[in-house]
Amino acid sequence: MFALAIVLLIAAAALVLWVIFGLNDAGNNKIHFDGFGITADLSPLTLFLLGALALLLVWAATRLIAAGTKRGMRKRRERKTLEKEHKLHEKDRLAAERDRDALRDERDAEAHQRETAEARQRVAERDVARYEDDHRTDANYVRGTEPQRGAHSDVRDAAVRDAGTDGRHYRD
Repeated sequence: MFALAIVLLIAAAALVLWVIFGLNDAGNNKIHFDGFGITADLSPLTLFLLGALALLLVWAATRLIAAGTKRGMRKRRERKTLEKEHKLHEKDRLAAERDRDALRDERDAEAHQRETAEARQRVAERDVARYEDDHRTDANYVRGTEPQRGAHSDVRDAAVRDAGTDGRHYRD
């Protein structure tokens, strides 16, 4: 691309030199120009230079348009990148908040369970202190001396003896 651009520049310079040196003898020839309310007699060299100036203005305008377009595209690309990063950071922030809230809820639930267990322990200790003569742990209770109740008491007593329990969980 760069070599092609150099070749085109050399060709343009050769064309300009050819026109400038080729029109030296035609100084008396005038080109009549009448347009947009302007009337002028121009030499061919002046007309050529006006054409070159017009081409330079067109080139400058296209370069400005290209530069503005590139800058606009770069800004849009940068804005899109920043928006994507913002969305990603926002998702990360929301995930961190959810994790923080979940950990706080878990900590609160554990504290509630601990408080509940401690309250139950205090109630149990209070109940034990209040009811020292619990009928299930009575020292006077002797296994097998319980009066027989119901038709299946012999089966029940055998199950109690085999299991080694006092029969509290047995149902007739």
